[in-house]
Amino acid sequence: MIFTPFLKKTNNVALFTLICLLVSNQKIHSQVGISTLNPDAMLDVVASDQRNPSNNDGILIPRVDAFPTTNPTASQHSMLVYLTTTVGANAPGFYYWDNTVTSWLPLGGSGNDDLDWYEEGTTTVPNDINDDIYTLGNVAIGKTIANNALDIVSTDGRAFQAVLSGNGAYGITSTGYLINSNSTDFSQHGLDAWVTGDGNGTQRGIRTVLNGDGTGFHVGMYASLSGNGDATIRGTNTDISNRGNGEHVGSVNLLTGIGNGRHMGTSNTLQGSGTGQHIGIQSSISGSGTGNHFGTINILNASGGGIKRGVYNTISGTGTGDLYGMHNIISNPQNNDQYGVYTFMNGAGNGTKYGVQNFINDTGSGLRYGTYNNIASFGNGTHYGAYNRVYNGSGESYGSYNDISGTGTVYGSYHSIVNFGSGDKYGVLSTISSSASGRQYAIHATALSTFDPDVYAGYFVGRVSFGDLSDRYVFPTNRGSAGQVLVTDASGVLTWQNASAIAARAVQSKLEALEEENRTLKTEIDETKDSLFRLKKRLEKLESLIEE
Repeated sequence: MIFTPFLKKTNNVALFTLICLLVSNQKIHSQVGISTLNPDAMLDVVASDQRNPSNNDGILIPRVDAFPTTNPTASQHSMLVYLTTTVGANAPGFYYWDNTVTSWLPLGGSGNDDLDWYEEGTTTVPNDINDDIYTLGNVAIGKTIANNALDIVSTDGRAFQAVLSGNGAYGITSTGYLINSNSTDFSQHGLDAWVTGDGNGTQRGIRTVLNGDGTGFHVGMYASLSGNGDATIRGTNTDISNRGNGEHVGSVNLLTGIGNGRHMGTSNTLQGSGTGQHIGIQSSISGSGTGNHFGTINILNASGGGIKRGVYNTISGTGTGDLYGMHNIISNPQNNDQYGVYTFMNGAGNGTKYGVQNFINDTGSGLRYGTYNNIASFGNGTHYGAYNRVYNGSGESYGSYNDISGTGTVYGSYHSIVNFGSGDKYGVLSTISSSASGRQYAIHATALSTFDPDVYAGYFVGRVSFGDLSDRYVFPTNRGSAGQVLVTDASGVLTWQNASAIAARAVQSKLEALEEENRTLKTEIDETKDSLFRLKKRLEKLESLIEE
């Protein structure tokens, strides 16, 4: 059946009513067209002007203020209505009857009991692109199974990259937050980075690149730990177990900014008052490879005039536990070089440069170490508690410089050596090249305080020797009694001797010398007498010959 064009200008509502009447009174097998002579479907309704439609071009679906109190049946499966008001959790909109679940379902959704996303704080279906939404299930991107709250994987062979950008409020630009507010006593991690590939390329747990030239703080990684729980609290924990041949880097910070502000590769602030360990940075190296192993390596080659620090630690906690600016334990049994801390500085700037600077001003009662080195390796190689090589120009150069102003026991340098190896052990070894000019002090000590009688520029417990191995003096380890003096033997070994005995020995020695001299003179006199006697006999014989 075809409705001819003369109906084109007829009111659409009346036209639709006419169609319904015709359909209800007879069975129609042909296609029906409204405003068209060539319908393309069982019912084909064409607008009065497709490019410029009028305000009544369309089909009105029955409008209801509430769903029927009596549910439709299977005969009405897919029946469509428009809900004009909010009914329970159902917002206004188009709904159709789904008899398989005996429920009115909104178009574009699968029912409020089976929706995946709601507007924030409600069970309302989101209907605006700016709505804040939530879901209670896991979400997967790039995979079909979501094993975590947000499970993202790259499926095209490229490295996964998540880009977070935006300008935060109050002048703070933040690219994202990782918040762990668990208050239990178990381990808590702000961020876990697992690198488990066995390739030979560079592998980094976390890589931070800062190239801004602003004047504010430049922080590669900032960890602020203020929890007071008893469990382990880690600002950053990097566990590298890959045995590939490439670089293995727990954390690498590249700071290329030219601003005037502070530039920190890693800054850790520990304010927790708990009884557990507080560790700014802990490096555990147990790899068995033959390459170099560095807990921390710092290369400062900036040429600016500002302060350069390889590692800068400030500890001001008031707790009773141990406080370490840096604690390094190396247990690798390999024969290659092993460094607790290795600092190489070759900057040409005029500013102060510290290989390691430790500033401790806390008031707690525990031990404080500017640098604490415990070397217990039994190998035969060289072991250094601290090794400093300074190549400097005409300015002052310090292998080690300690400025201590505490009121308790103060050590400028403290060495405890318990190594059982066969090599030489030196508490302090100072070597000055013979080609050096100017004043030279292997050890220069000044102690001029008059507040206490026990003030010494040098204090030794044990044997003391001066000279070299072939020509030296060896001092005794005990002190002499009153009136005794030090006396050396032919080998340079000094002993305490009584002064009176030395004086008597000196007189006896002189007497023995005089007696020896007398014996020598007597021998000479006797020999002279014998010579004179022989001469006299010869003269007498000569005289007798002359007389004859």
